[in-house]
Amino acid sequence: IILLVVLSSVESWQWLVFHNHRYAARCLLPFLWAAGTAGYLFAGIRLRSPRLRPAGLVVLAIAGILAALGYWFAVPGGYILLFNWRFIAALAPASMVFTHAAALRKFRSICEPNEQIVSEALYGIGIFLLIVLATSETRIWLIAHNYHYLARCVLPLLWVAGAASYLTAGLKLRTARLRDAGLAVLLVAALLSAYGYSLDIHRGYYLFLNGRFAATLAVILMAFAHAYTIRRLRNICSKNEQISAKMLYGIAIVLLFALLNVETYLYFSKTIADPEKARWITHTALSIVWGVYAAAILVIGFWRNARILRLSALALFGATALKLV
Repeated sequence: IILLVVLSSVESWQWLVFHNHRYAARCLLPFLWAAGTAGYLFAGIRLRSPRLRPAGLVVLAIAGILAALGYWFAVPGGYILLFNWRFIAALAPASMVFTHAAALRKFRSICEPNEQIVSEALYGIGIFLLIVLATSETRIWLIAHNYHYLARCVLPLLWVAGAASYLTAGLKLRTARLRDAGLAVLLVAALLSAYGYSLDIHRGYYLFLNGRFAATLAVILMAFAHAYTIRRLRNICSKNEQISAKMLYGIAIVLLFALLNVETYLYFSKTIADPEKARWITHTALSIVWGVYAAAILVIGFWRNARILRLSALALFGATALKLV
């Protein structure tokens, strides 16, 4: 198998480079090595060999390196986002990761017990590769077309989708490690969305109706969704995860309050030319946000019978009154 992979790679590379098709050559090589991985996996299952299947993972790692090298070189101009051979070639090793993981779980009677752990790790690696690949492809294309603001808004959404994928896979495979990995990915999404607030955007944007706020709100909503899912599926999730879900609820509530304050402050302080008028309107708007948020928490506290939410709402009402004074 390795001889066929190397022979076809060398033959294809030499022919394509000879005809001045270097871009096509860089896109074709990951496909050939991913096909070699499929050959090792099929042979390892067919021959019931625990040595051939791991050898396929080594070949798959080489395919991933070749796909990554394709992003070090420029591509022909006018290519389409997500619909170009460089991205499709990089998808081949990532798809093979999922195929390998699914095959190990499907043929449990043939595979070794430790290969089930490998299958779980491959699912996690595959999701991470898709996130990084989509992030790199999207960022390169948007920056090349001078969509810098759009790039700062879209990238956190990709990592939020990755966090949702980890949560779904962790529930489907009944493994807490993948669900915890989803929280780590969500943290990266939070950092990317926070970075969007470190840079100014164009004047004339709408309060709460802009891409920067939507991206950050998606991160917080994903945190709520993660906590809600863990609390809902108690038969799958452990007691430690139930405690972590409560903490995640609290963190999400605080982050949402901070987001509303930052968005309100930046909007009124940046869009009003008169400094004195801007300061007065900004503080008035913040007081309204505090009062509305406290009322919302109080309603939810009574609805969910959560004493800590009711006490938090009363404390925020008190802070709002002091601020008004």
